[in-house]
Amino acid sequence: MKLWLFIILGILGFVGNSQTQLSGIVKDSSDNPVERATVIIKKTNTQVIIAYTVTDELGGFSIQIDSVVKGLEMEIQSLGFMTWKNILEAQKTHFEIKLQESVEELREVILKADPIRQRGDTLAYAVSAFKNKSDRTIADVIEKMPGMNVLPSGQITYMGEPIEKYYIEGLDLMEGKYKLANESISADDVARVEVLENHQPIKVLDSLVGSDRTSINIKLKNNVSLSGKAELGAGFSPGLIKTTITPLLLSKKRQTLVSYQYNNAGEDLASNFKSFSSSQSLLPEFNTSKKGLLEVQQLQKPPFTPERWLDNSDHYGTINHLERLKKEMDLKINLSYLNGSRLEMGSQKSTYISSSDSLNYLESINNKYYLHSLDSKITLEKNTSKNYFKNELSSQSYWDSSQGLINNNASEISQQLSSPYWNLKNHFHILMPIGKQLIEFNSKTGYVSTNQELIVAPGTFVDFFNNGESYDQIHQYLEYRAFYTDNTVGLAKKLGKFTLAPTVGLSFRKEQFESEIITTITNTFPNTSNNYSLKSTTFFISNKLEYKDKIWQITLQTPLFVRSFKLPEYSISSKPLTFEPRIFVSKKLTPFWEVRLSGQISNSFGEAENLHNGFILKNYRSLVRYDPILSRQTQYNASTGLRYRNALKAVFGSLNFSIIKNKNNLIFDYQVSPEGGLAIKSIEQNNNQIQKNISFNFSKYLDSWKTTLSGGGSFYLVEQDQIVNNAFDRYKTYGQLYEFKADIDAEKWFGIKVNSTFNTSQLKSQDFSFNRVENWVNSVNAFFYLDKKQYLNGAIEHYYNNLQNSQNAVIMNIKYQYSFEKHPIDISLSWNNILNTRNYVNTQNNEYYNLQSLYVIRPSQVLLTALFTF
Repeated sequence: MKLWLFIILGILGFVGNSQTQLSGIVKDSSDNPVERATVIIKKTNTQVIIAYTVTDELGGFSIQIDSVVKGLEMEIQSLGFMTWKNILEAQKTHFEIKLQESVEELREVILKADPIRQRGDTLAYAVSAFKNKSDRTIADVIEKMPGMNVLPSGQITYMGEPIEKYYIEGLDLMEGKYKLANESISADDVARVEVLENHQPIKVLDSLVGSDRTSINIKLKNNVSLSGKAELGAGFSPGLIKTTITPLLLSKKRQTLVSYQYNNAGEDLASNFKSFSSSQSLLPEFNTSKKGLLEVQQLQKPPFTPERWLDNSDHYGTINHLERLKKEMDLKINLSYLNGSRLEMGSQKSTYISSSDSLNYLESINNKYYLHSLDSKITLEKNTSKNYFKNELSSQSYWDSSQGLINNNASEISQQLSSPYWNLKNHFHILMPIGKQLIEFNSKTGYVSTNQELIVAPGTFVDFFNNGESYDQIHQYLEYRAFYTDNTVGLAKKLGKFTLAPTVGLSFRKEQFESEIITTITNTFPNTSNNYSLKSTTFFISNKLEYKDKIWQITLQTPLFVRSFKLPEYSISSKPLTFEPRIFVSKKLTPFWEVRLSGQISNSFGEAENLHNGFILKNYRSLVRYDPILSRQTQYNASTGLRYRNALKAVFGSLNFSIIKNKNNLIFDYQVSPEGGLAIKSIEQNNNQIQKNISFNFSKYLDSWKTTLSGGGSFYLVEQDQIVNNAFDRYKTYGQLYEFKADIDAEKWFGIKVNSTFNTSQLKSQDFSFNRVENWVNSVNAFFYLDKKQYLNGAIEHYYNNLQNSQNAVIMNIKYQYSFEKHPIDISLSWNNILNTRNYVNTQNNEYYNLQSLYVIRPSQVLLTALFTF
């Protein structure tokens, strides 16, 4: 690890010593500064661009290149002036340039906007350059913009990294849950999508604390956009209904998005609840997401979209409103409700291999899920260059339940699960100047509660509970409650190009855990109940030192944590002291190239739900018991990356290497019975896990062909210690992933989208290895634009893996759409899964076993929809 660090720092130093900084001022003949003039460094008598920039409002520019060598020239262009050229000389690094006005008679002028324009750290993508006739929402267009990607979950990434904020006219209406907005805003209403690199969302920190995160801003064509859509659809095989009503009001002072949706056609409306926000707090975040402490055994997630397999019936409603009050104060209300049900049918085969034996376990799964959830949030926020204030009160409530029927190697087993969950949280954040310092206070306080029940019939784990004899039923009760509060106080002070930001923080958590197993057997069993509480207090003090100029950004954080854990029922008390430094370094090698380096040491400690000394039936085949020992994981994380971004040529790319090492004090012993039962217990034993990953991605937009090409890949290795059936082994997973996308609109009458993803992995240990697993997914989507009013879309999806019988599945779809010119109505008729492909078998490697899953695909279905836009 140290060797890698020295090599990287050596490369940075070498590159830094081989750079030359060119600067200058551009004026007109009257000595007035020329703003927005393009300064280009290129090879003489060629079009090969080495570097470029634009002049600021004072006509100044600064540009960094490799040491001046023969054959380089500087070219300056600006509308209304003659082009200025000059051969570069090694001894000259500063220029004072006067441009001569150009007067020409123009017979015909054709203006064509650049697809991507850059100004500082902001890239502006012109929507009109990427939109075609079949694109309806801004999500359809963003997916084709080079450097950007929309994941199946709805999350947007830029150069492989998730965006931090999704603004609409500079306002954050959705607070991280932007999937619905992205899929509802009409592409016709958007002028451009702005990518805000190194964006600091808190304005008062903009000149003090740097950021390596990226956000996007949706710029509308009009100051006020009142629009929306209503979609009605019906079909058969089985009876299909689809309804969407989504009105939108978007402006710079008031924004409203209201939506009601229903469908039983496979669209997963629960995904609208997903938040893509992330915290930058030094205190470890308390996990407030819904805890699945008990579960019904279910299938692994399939490799295709929900529309191909999800058998659902979902109602979803949401109200989102932002109002700009006086003094730049924003009031936001976000309210969402889901009522849905899902059917899940399929089977899966689990293969366990150890040095002593081999086991195959087959189970057929038939589940039904009932989803009821309410998510509400009220936010008051003031974000100005002078101060910042935000208070966010949120509540999440779930009343989920599920039923399952399992046919396994031996019997038929029914499962019933009730898993309500409630979380109430208030987040208060304020920054204000006091003298020449900026004071910050950040506080989060909340309460979590869940009561879960699982009933399994007939009872399982008969060897443990009833000496191998069958019995009627086993019932698992579980209750978890937690109160938590995290608080930090800090200040920030600017000292030239340095920023000093000391911070102190204090958090407190009290978690209560109770559980009990009840069976229909009269015998009593030890260790089937739990009742304990965990109290934890964390205090930290940290100093953040940051240096930032046009070339370098260096951030060093040095937090010292003092933690205290108390578990009275097990007489456990611990007060670990840890030092957890973080460093981030970025350097702009040229206007196109940037190198990044980061490193971090962090510690995490066991959660209350993993400290139970008594058994818990997690699902019908998993019986779990942990020793009441506080787990500790120390993580060492290092990464380095090289990024290339050329907005002039619309080329984006990156190469990254990362290594993560986890040191654990507990290891888990997995006892797999011949009947497939899985008993898990923890053992106090030091062990390691190492993850190594090399990844790359690229994208290129060809303006003349209206084509976006993108792709990427990764190579990874995961090593970890495991105990399976009392046999200790070192498991290794080797994997590769390759992706390619092409979106081509070269002709007015034809367009095509091609996607291909190939991944392979192999699980090995010291004594044995599984067969290599290969999965390949391909899709081709062709659009035939018959005229301005109608188009025909045909699609083929191909899924393949290298199981013994070479599993293949082909799904064909076709869609016809007609648009009325005088009325904003689109009528579409779609026929999905024309070949009526009924199932597909997928295979994957997990930590210590192989899993093959059979999925039931939605049958051939026809859907007629009418889309009204207003």
